[in-house]
Amino acid sequence: SAPGFERCAALACLFMPARELCALSMCSRSAERIAKADHLWSELTARDFSSAHELRQGGSLLTGFLGYSRLSRLWNFPNRSPSWIPELDAYSIYLEIKHGDERVTGGL
Repeated sequence: SAPGFERCAALACLFMPARELCALSMCSRSAERIAKADHLWSELTARDFSSAHELRQGGSLLTGFLGYSRLSRLWNFPNRSPSWIPELDAYSIYLEIKHGDERVTGGL
C-alpha cells in the first residue's frame, strides 16, 4: 500500500547520501515528497556543512532541501576542489572610522 511504502521509504532515506536522495526525488511525486523532507536535509546539512548552524544563528531562513542546495552550490562552486579553503589573504575588509564628517582612520 502507498502509506506503507511511504513509511518504509522514509526510513530508508535516513541512510541515503544527498546524491541518492536527489535521484529518488525524480522518480515520482510521492518519492519527491519523501526524499525532500526537511528533516532529512537538515541532518545532511549538519553533517556535510559543519558551520551551517552559525548561518541559522545569523538569520539564514533557508532550511531543509533549499538550505542544503544553496550551501552545496556555494561550497562546490565550479573549478573548486571539495577541500578548497581560501587563504587568509582572500578575506579583507575596508574599514573607515569617522567622527562626524571627519575621517579619523581607515584601511584594509
